[in-house]
Amino acid sequence: YTSTIKFVSSLVLFPLFYYLQIRWVAHFFYTPWITWVYALSLMPMGLFAWGYRERWMGHAKWLRFQRLKRSAPDEAASLLAQRKKIMDWFEKL
Repeated sequence: YTSTIKFVSSLVLFPLFYYLQIRWVAHFFYTPWITWVYALSLMPMGLFAWGYRERWMGHAKWLRFQRLKRSAPDEAASLLAQRKKIMDWFEKL
């Protein structure tokens, strides 16, 4: 249910916000080529931001685990052992 709502809202909101942003740039910069450059850069920059966020989230998870290893090494070792056990179980499938 939640993914459907996110998908449908993105179908409406992304084009709407892109349109509003492009109109804003066209309003403040009176040259059409700046508007076109901005409009064409929206999609690649959005993909770049998405990829950067994904990379940062992976790094944040690693930092969180490193903090756990320093503060509670026994729990971190237990988590690593559980992870290895789960990975071994998946490899057997």
